[in-house]
Order: sequence, then C-alpha cells, then structure tokens
Amino acid sequence: METILTLRDVSRFYHRGSETVQALRHINLSIGQGELVAITGPSGSGKSTLMNLLGCLDLPDSGEYLLLGKNVGKLSSRGRTRLRRDTIGFVFQNYCLLPGLTARENVELPLIYRGIPVRQRHTLALEALCRVGLAQRTDHRPGEMSGGQQQRTALARALVTEPRLLLADEPTGNLDRESAEMVMDLLKNQREEGKTVIIITHDDKIAKRAERVVHICDGIIH
Repeated sequence: METILTLRDVSRFYHRGSETVQALRHINLSIGQGELVAITGPSGSGKSTLMNLLGCLDLPDSGEYLLLGKNVGKLSSRGRTRLRRDTIGFVFQNYCLLPGLTARENVELPLIYRGIPVRQRHTLALEALCRVGLAQRTDHRPGEMSGGQQQRTALARALVTEPRLLLADEPTGNLDRESAEMVMDLLKNQREEGKTVIIITHDDKIAKRAERVVHICDGIIH
C-alpha cells in the first residue's frame, strides 16, 4: 500500500498571553492510500490542530509532515495552496455552503478556482451531485434542503475535483442517525474507489465504521 501522508515527531504550540500550550506532542502517524481512518478524542485533545496540519492549513513547530512525498513545511505559501487544492477535499460539520447559490453552483466553486470552463463545470458538478444522490436537488439553495442533503452537497463539492485525500471534520455531527449513516456510506464508497478518507469524530458508532481508529488525548496519539 502506498503511503499518502506521514507525520514524523510533529509538535505544535500555541501562545495565549504569557502561557504556552502544546497542542500536539511528538506525533508519529502514517496513512496509506485507500485507507478509511477515524481520529477521535475529547474536546481540547488536539483533533482540530491535527486536522489543520493534515489539510495544509497550518504548519508544525517541529517535526515533518510529508504529503505525497512532499515536505509541506518546506513549501512556499503558494506551493501549499496548490498542493491543498490539487490533493485534498474538505467536508465540514456546518456544511459551509453559500446560502445564495444553488447546490450546483456551490459544487462548482472549486472548479472556478481551477479555471475550468463554464460548460465543463456544469457537467462535472451535476455528475458529482448525482454520485451523492441529489440529481433532483441541483437547483435548490441550502435553505431549501435538509441537513443531510446539505452535507451531501458539501461532499459533492469536495469530490468534484477528484482529490486523493478527503478530510471530513465531524461530518455527521449535525445530522440525524439516518442521514449520518447515508453520509458514512458515501464516504466508505469513496474509500472503495481508492481515495484516502480521514474522519474527525466524537461519535464512537461512526468511528467503528472506519478501518482504523486513531485516538488522541492531550496532544498524544494513544
């Protein structure tokens, strides 16, 4: 199995006034291409900090983060942005959809940033929405959809660029059980198609559906 990402002795500190807080402590972690991994832990455990590092949204204070063999800490800001854009799809707990746009228009946004022509954007967005079972909701705005439908729209937006890595931050946190199971089924389907899927979750039932569970507490992986 190809290794898609590796953390080597990674630590991260935050400064709050005169106090220094160590959010991550000497983290070592490798995840292979096509794995479905759940990262769990209590509030304040370091999950969000770890998620930001994996998503190239933050940098470690010490240690190395390798994504597709590239040392993220040695890339320029533009290089990190390009790597994130070309490699990673994000799914968030609160969906992060633009309320004034339709489902199709929301899904098209990453394609606009890539400079994809209008007609091709439309086609790719509709295909992504069909993949998540929303072929009949393409012209609906977020306020006209249920929470589960909004999250599936957010998943379609993450998938439309065909990323190798999906990072899902509490993707079922605001959903009822039926909608949560549907979203998890879709994420598992992506793993079966060869994508690497990492889920941050508080929900033990959701975590148990992953192939591997990584538990973090006080910034340490247990």
